[in-house]
Amino acid sequence: MSPKVPEKPGEWFEKTNAIDTAGWEDKGARVWTDNPESASKVFGENGVPTADSFQTMFSGEGREGAAVEWKPSSISVRGGYEPRCSMSGVLRTRDGATAGSMERTFTRTAGGELHVYHSLFRIELDALKGKGIANDVMRKSFRSYLDMGVTEVGVSTAWDGNVVWAKMGFDWKDPGQRRSAGSSFRSFLRSRNIGGSGPEGDKVREALSKATKHAFTLANTTYGKWTNPKTGREEPRPVGVEFLKTFGWSGKMKLKDGQPGYEYMKRKLKL
Repeated sequence: MSPKVPEKPGEWFEKTNAIDTAGWEDKGARVWTDNPESASKVFGENGVPTADSFQTMFSGEGREGAAVEWKPSSISVRGGYEPRCSMSGVLRTRDGATAGSMERTFTRTAGGELHVYHSLFRIELDALKGKGIANDVMRKSFRSYLDMGVTEVGVSTAWDGNVVWAKMGFDWKDPGQRRSAGSSFRSFLRSRNIGGSGPEGDKVREALSKATKHAFTLANTTYGKWTNPKTGREEPRPVGVEFLKTFGWSGKMKLKDGQPGYEYMKRKLKL
């Protein structure tokens, strides 16, 4: 019997001792479980999202007629490991054509917190890029996460993520990565002679590098003017975006009021 599709907020979970592993397998998911009872303490009161819940969380036609088709990918409930389940999604156009893909993993930590990791989010059809679809998907996602009690979201910046996640409000995963971004950004600016040469140029680059305090600040950093190759118009040069396209990083966001990235994301998505 497949897990019940939630009918209202707060019904996205099934208890640890009632995980319908057969239901997950029927949907094509890989299942690893040896002793579910041993993991019950770290799952806590809520358990894991049900195999059908994503279809409810993120279903419905969005911008440009695009909608996400979800299916369970894997679930792991083993003694000595943090319980987790993964879902894969295919972004489809109104006529059913594949337009993108995504992957998300939910983990119940040893401390009882629920974390989500976005390992993939890619819009593959150029015609759908820049249409606000990413914002639409993220808005629905975070509204669901907040109701579910998710406390932290992590991301991988593969494919389009280098810039997309920064513009959503995700930040460097730790201070070491922030320092690396600052050093790499200064080198990037110097290699392109942005800011000019000599001591004055160094001052300009040092001032610009302060934007690396947060990834989302860097994503909005501009300097001087350039001719936009897509529009042919003269615009502020997006040096932060240029750099992020070359810099691989891992991001995270604490879903807690007062956290800079979270507050930025709430304003951007109008949550």
